[in-house]
Amino acid sequence: MQFLAALVAFILLLVLLPFTPVQKSSFYYSQIDKDALLTSVKGQRIIFVGGSNVSFGINSQIFADSLGLHPINTAIDAGVGLVYMLDHTINQIHKGDIVVVIPEYDHFFEDFAYGGNGDQLLIESTINGVSNIGNLRRKQIARSLKYIPALLMSKLRMWHYFYKKDTSNVYLRQSFNKYGDAVGHWNRQSDIVPAVASFGKSVNFQIIHEIQDFNDKVLQKGAYCLFTFPCVQKSTYQNCIAQVAEVEKEIRKLNIKTFGNPQEYVFPDEYMFNTIYHLNKKGVDVRTAKLLNDLKQAL
Repeated sequence: MQFLAALVAFILLLVLLPFTPVQKSSFYYSQIDKDALLTSVKGQRIIFVGGSNVSFGINSQIFADSLGLHPINTAIDAGVGLVYMLDHTINQIHKGDIVVVIPEYDHFFEDFAYGGNGDQLLIESTINGVSNIGNLRRKQIARSLKYIPALLMSKLRMWHYFYKKDTSNVYLRQSFNKYGDAVGHWNRQSDIVPAVASFGKSVNFQIIHEIQDFNDKVLQKGAYCLFTFPCVQKSTYQNCIAQVAEVEKEIRKLNIKTFGNPQEYVFPDEYMFNTIYHLNKKGVDVRTAKLLNDLKQAL
């Protein structure tokens, strides 16, 4: 009985302990700053929702200058899952907002949209307290449960309290600018990015319906919802043309304003920074110009 009481007390201590300085410097913690933008920025906003194809792939200053809107880039990482992104954003939409949804293709296959491998979703959803796990859906919790012990024990890593900042790491909270764009990689040399052979085995049609449901909720708030396709590495796209076409076909069936097409957001491999969705600065400039042109027509 004493052992059980001690174990419960130890677990409670881990739950109550704050995350370490290393964890708080992670780019996942930029969610706090992005949420602050959603709360504080007034006027007509254009809000971008997606994974790292958005966080590492646009220059919001261009939209501010050209559209006269207030950009907010809420994107961080695809691994948290599209369902979390939509659920987390919807309550922070105001009347008159323009919401642009740009998921990665992986989100449309199998259960990736409920959280990549579970740990990224768990980190993101517990930034403001472990108790927030209760706000997740059942399928999200199921994918995250096995990572809870490791997350709690990570608070005891003593070296996390005496670390030296790694200035070469672009996955840091400080890598984001005032709009929420990841800019820490803009002056870095790109890696050679291997192509991906497939996004998954089968399309998850429930996720298609989640996008429609999000669109309907946005409209109910007196805001506007737009959908477009992510930037992606050319060699990966060539491997996955059939899968992309299947996703596009299902999206076109929805009652949601969709602009652009997958082909125009396919980029040469030399435009990629370090993954099939992350653009280097040259790629960011080209993608932003394309997106701006499409947005002007859509609006």
